[in-house]
Amino acid sequence: MEFSQSILGYLPVGVVGVDVNGMIAYCNEIAAKLLKNVCNEVFGADVAVCCDVSLGRLVEQVRRNKYISVETKLGGTLCRVLGRTITYSDNEAIVLVLLEGAA
Repeated sequence: MEFSQSILGYLPVGVVGVDVNGMIAYCNEIAAKLLKNVCNEVFGADVAVCCDVSLGRLVEQVRRNKYISVETKLGGTLCRVLGRTITYSDNEAIVLVLLEGAA
């Protein structure tokens, strides 16, 4: 597990994992930078409580549709957001990939 988290940390895109309860369970450095103006806290934050409604809407879109690919602003930064559901420990989690400056 440590090796895979290390790899995610070095990807040239932001990666966010949101658990079944809406808590940010994983966030690499690029994602943390992009979300600093969107969430009061990042690691362990409840998306519905600690973050701007825009992030909560993205998470809910993924929950409903199982996959999204949208261009939006996060904290004033234009991003392409790719999201999908994954099954982890018999629960449905969300993975978001944030591509800064997408066109």
